[in-house]
Amino acid sequence: MGINFENRRRFADTVAVASIKAFAMVTIIILVIILGYIFSKGLISNKLYESPVVPGHSSDNQPFSVLVNTATGFDTMQYQVLQKLYDGRTFSLRKLTGVDHDVELYVETGLEDSVIKYLEIDETSFKRSTPIIGSREEILRAMVASPGAIGLVHGSSTFTIPSNRIDMILLEDMVLAVHPSVTRLVGNIKLSKIDVDVVNGLLHGAFTSWTELNGQHLPVRVVGSLKELLVTEGSVALLPYWMVQHNEIDILHITARKQSQNFTFRYIFQKPVEMGKYGGISTIIGNTLLMVIVTLLIATPLGVGAAVFMVEYKANTRVMAIIRTGVDLLAGVPSIIFGLFGLLVFVQLAGWSFSLISGSMTVVIMILPTIIRTSEEALRTVSSGLREASVALGATKWETIWRVMLPAASPGIVAGVILAIGRAVGETAALIYTIGSGTALATGPFESARVLAMHIFLTITEGQSIDKAFASAMVLVVLVLIINVVARLTVRRFFRHGAT
Repeated sequence: MGINFENRRRFADTVAVASIKAFAMVTIIILVIILGYIFSKGLISNKLYESPVVPGHSSDNQPFSVLVNTATGFDTMQYQVLQKLYDGRTFSLRKLTGVDHDVELYVETGLEDSVIKYLEIDETSFKRSTPIIGSREEILRAMVASPGAIGLVHGSSTFTIPSNRIDMILLEDMVLAVHPSVTRLVGNIKLSKIDVDVVNGLLHGAFTSWTELNGQHLPVRVVGSLKELLVTEGSVALLPYWMVQHNEIDILHITARKQSQNFTFRYIFQKPVEMGKYGGISTIIGNTLLMVIVTLLIATPLGVGAAVFMVEYKANTRVMAIIRTGVDLLAGVPSIIFGLFGLLVFVQLAGWSFSLISGSMTVVIMILPTIIRTSEEALRTVSSGLREASVALGATKWETIWRVMLPAASPGIVAGVILAIGRAVGETAALIYTIGSGTALATGPFESARVLAMHIFLTITEGQSIDKAFASAMVLVVLVLIINVVARLTVRRFFRHGAT
């Protein structure tokens, strides 16, 4: 009987330990998956886009070569992009590559008529783009000094580029032109685009019917000229964009997925432009740190002081019960309620408007319950023997608290401060109504100051860029880690010095 009981006890213990390990591993795996997803999306951009030109294809009869300053962010350029640049419809790189530079156009002397003809633009539009015309040597020297430089030079001969700041890039100007029968709407079927992965197969006879590409029941006929294309039903040809545009021929748009680097260190150090739509997040990171510092400087002494009072100073039991209930209630209040309170009290009644101090004070009230409760529990876990020994040695009440109780409880207090920091840094709802959305670095407590969590929210809700949102989220995770480490070291050092 005793042996069976011992076996059951050991079996139950083994199952309990295995369950605990399994739960711990599941939790760790979930955390790794979440962080891994944030970092992968933050570092790498994987965009699905649609283009009228076929990626990587260029015609043999281009009258010029395209040069760019490496700071423009171009590695290739599509025909329609170059067309918009030289007909005066685009003057900034922000919407093209996300780089905060104005475009500066150059054209080698004698190439003006060829550019106008090849890009299918008129002379008035060409002049509106204000290109700088000069010799090749003059253009190359000027482009080195201009981060937004794009230049066109004669491409009939090879030449050496004198600087690594200038690149010659591929101009993608070939399209999949098709006979009108291919794109005609019949029933509910209309073919307008195909995936980039099937283009080569299409042009080399891998498909015999357009139904294989979700199109009409027509045979696929690959032809080599515009003349054949116009008279052959179901035909497709790889033709230059200018030719198709001039003759108003139907084309199939190309869908492709482009993987590129999303996060760069430049993103951290650049200032945001147009309310964060372009540029980086340097000032937003600065505002986040300012908000955390102001919040902690106010909330930490208040929270720890309240916890000391609740533990060390005996008060009316009913009053203390009411206080603890109120603290617990505040800990469970949704952050949006704190935001509305901050809007009414700090923004309107106090007259601080939407500012750093309004947002910080709102967050102070929001994180105080966390600091109070964790600090209180940490102080209660300190052995009463330490308190009694300090008093026996002649220490005053304050000396006992400052030199004995707080240093002994510092690990728990640090944990509470770190939890509070995490909530403060990641807060959005309470700050939308209080801190403002100015992207400039706040130089005073009464200035508007956008923080990282709010920037991520606004980036997504305003439809600016999911990629930028994930890059900012990755920075926020790293920033929280750094702040937590610094807070842990600072609080421990503070209490250690207080104990000496």
